[in-house]
Amino acid sequence: MGDGLQKAGHFFDSIAEFITPALEDEQLVADQMKEYWLYSSSLQAVYKQYELDQHALEVESAMFQSIDYIIGFLFINYVSQAVYKQYELDQHALEVHQQSLADKKYEKLKLEQGGQTNHFLLKIFGSIDSDDVREMKLQSLVNRVEALTEDTEEQTARVTELVTRVQQEQLRFDTTKAEDLRASLKSYVGLQIRMNRKCLNTWTNIKTCLESIP
Repeated sequence: MGDGLQKAGHFFDSIAEFITPALEDEQLVADQMKEYWLYSSSLQAVYKQYELDQHALEVESAMFQSIDYIIGFLFINYVSQAVYKQYELDQHALEVHQQSLADKKYEKLKLEQGGQTNHFLLKIFGSIDSDDVREMKLQSLVNRVEALTEDTEEQTARVTELVTRVQQEQLRFDTTKAEDLRASLKSYVGLQIRMNRKCLNTWTNIKTCLESIP
């Protein structure tokens, strides 16, 4: 009886000794799965950054188009004013002997062609400024467009670089994900098989020892 119990005790001790290495092996597999999960989270963060950069690029492009439209309109307006001034001078020289009639035509033409322009400039600038002031404001808009153009180019380059990185990471992810998961699951299944075999063999021996006790 004593020998049987002693042998059974040894087998129980072997189970206790096996628990710690088995837990360490399970932790190793868990760490591999955790590393894979962290990599997937990092890839999601890269995609999120791409969405933010793309949104910023769209906002800057919209601002650039709006300012470019205003500058184009103002440029056409200034050209129209120059043509109008030249016409005004020619009209005055041609009709100097009919001053009263020329004044009436000038006032009528000013109301017909200059009213909407002045009203638009009043909305844009707040008042009808001199040519120098308008030129300064136009130059300020041009400088802003140039700055936005530079920012847009930088943002475009950043998005392009990010897209390249995302494509590379996505390709690597697609290539290795099946292999990595298969390797981790294979390690875990192999560990469980070894543990179960060890436990089955140990409990079989314990059963034999207990059955040998009279």
